[in-house]
Amino acid sequence: MSPRLIALALALACIAAAPATTVDWTLGEAVDCALPAALPSQAMTRTIVLPGGAVTEVPSFWNDEQLFVKAIRNTLIVQLRDPLFVATLQAYDDQGNLYLINLRAAKPGEAVDEILVLRPKADAAIGGGALASDSDGAISDMMAAMVGGVGHPAIAGSLVTRVEDGAMVPGRRIFADDTLSLELVKVFQGPSVRGYECVARYAGDQTVRLDMQRLWFPGALAVYASSQILLSPDDAGVEIQPNQAIKLYYVAE
Repeated sequence: MSPRLIALALALACIAAAPATTVDWTLGEAVDCALPAALPSQAMTRTIVLPGGAVTEVPSFWNDEQLFVKAIRNTLIVQLRDPLFVATLQAYDDQGNLYLINLRAAKPGEAVDEILVLRPKADAAIGGGALASDSDGAISDMMAAMVGGVGHPAIAGSLVTRVEDGAMVPGRRIFADDTLSLELVKVFQGPSVRGYECVARYAGDQTVRLDMQRLWFPGALAVYASSQILLSPDDAGVEIQPNQAIKLYYVAE
């Protein structure tokens, strides 16, 4: 066996032997992930293994002095560099899954395995008829369920929650700056597509126009903005009034 193959075999053996923790994962529910604080002489990392496909995007709202994240296929290698920093990491894979992972420093005496494996929680069977077999029909059915409240036996929705000050509260912050924030409030699961109901809040003092392309995320198949906004028939943009909250609905595979 060549030295290169020997090194590869040893690396695979180390990964297989590394202690791991397995937790259940459900779409829309955040997973708790304790991280060891990095030391000057040692890179204390933790590997998170996702159950879906390859990671396509990890939106970051931090700097490298706080947190380091590297995506390799369906894994995330995470290093906490600021022990006081906390964040909800959002990761998308090539199957349209959104993973929410609460990152924090491990508490004194808290054991942290090198690998955290996310395992899809077994879902109860959804009875009734199936969605339209074509993708356009599936997208239309999902939008009808989210926007119009049209019930379908093959589509199930669940609220997204987070823990704040020891209490369970609705919603999960996805993005925020001085004037605009986006919060995920509900997720929907169908046989072939998923739905995401979000709330965008605008805190500026002047009306702004957003191009519809800026509202998309990787893997999205369709996006719809609620009737609270002003739509111009001349272009695919939306206007948001000062101190206005609007709903955005996404469909993804």
